Amino acid sequence: METLPAQRNFVFSGPVMGLCAQGTGATAALVIGLNEGISVLSGTGYSNYYLQDIPMSDGVTAGRTMIYYNGVIFWLGHNAVWVFDGQDPPQRISDKIEPWILNDAFIPGYPITSNNGQTPWAKVYNNKLFLGYCSGLGITVPNTVLVYDLVVQGWTVLQSTPGLYCMTLLDAPGDANPSLPVVGSSSSAVVYNWDVEPTAGSDATDAGTAIICQFQSKYFKLGIPGTNKMLLRTYPEFFLSGPLNATFVVSTDYGNDAYSNLVGVSYLSGALWDVALWDVGLWGSGQAFNPYGFPVSRIDYQGVEAESFSFGLTTVGSSAPWIFQGLTGSFSQKSAT
Repeated sequence: METLPAQRNFVFSGPVMGLCAQGTGATAALVIGLNEGISVLSGTGYSNYYLQDIPMSDGVTAGRTMIYYNGVIFWLGHNAVWVFDGQDPPQRISDKIEPWILNDAFIPGYPITSNNGQTPWAKVYNNKLFLGYCSGLGITVPNTVLVYDLVVQGWTVLQSTPGLYCMTLLDAPGDANPSLPVVGSSSSAVVYNWDVEPTAGSDATDAGTAIICQFQSKYFKLGIPGTNKMLLRTYPEFFLSGPLNATFVVSTDYGNDAYSNLVGVSYLSGALWDVALWDVGLWGSGQAFNPYGFPVSRIDYQGVEAESFSFGLTTVGSSAPWIFQGLTGSFSQKSAT
């Protein structure tokens, strides 16, 4: 076995979790992901190698999530997903999903239950960052994927069967078609196509499947903090371009109880005078957003008593484009908790 002499030695205060090259030519650097923080090794040869520690409040929890794309590096930390451009300090992009990253027992959904080692993975495809991880008690291989749209800067989640243990992109020299993603099963020795192979100049689509989405607000301490309130009714406020099929959810006291009410609205498209927003309706499609709210969106509650309340929506079928504007409502002040 051949051995090579060490030219430069760098000693770190913690374990190295991952490595990722950034840039090209003389400006290229090696980004070293540590359990606490990151470091950047730059230079053109061992005689001028230079190591710089980058200050940050987190580190790298899984080396397979460190990926380079379009000039920046993404990775999964202990409490956030980070992006680093090589110049400015790393920025967190996961404010909306950090309860899942932190495995918050009071937040329902898809928490990361095994956030260490080489289990999670990441890949960028079709202008989206895919982050695979384990979610659920006893799950030891990735079965859930968080998807971050690099264009609209929003998160979605999918949990498929038989799970996605890993992902790679296939391409060939001179091939005009976009790279084809393939995934490895987490439950069998099978490799699957991620999408139907797109053609040159177009993206793969899945237009035949309804897009299901979910959101939840923070918890509001209505009225006097430290006291119970009785929620009486709410009036969700929407702008709709067509039918909405969804469940409006009220959660109490940081996940203690949840109360769901089906919202099924068949709304005719077409602008209302002085209501349609300029440049919001799709040009030439006839789709314009019409208001749907007070008083017809009224939802009444019985026995919903708590100190704090969170409001959200989960679609349950095909829906036309919609905008959630907020809500109004009423409650009754009760005694101290």
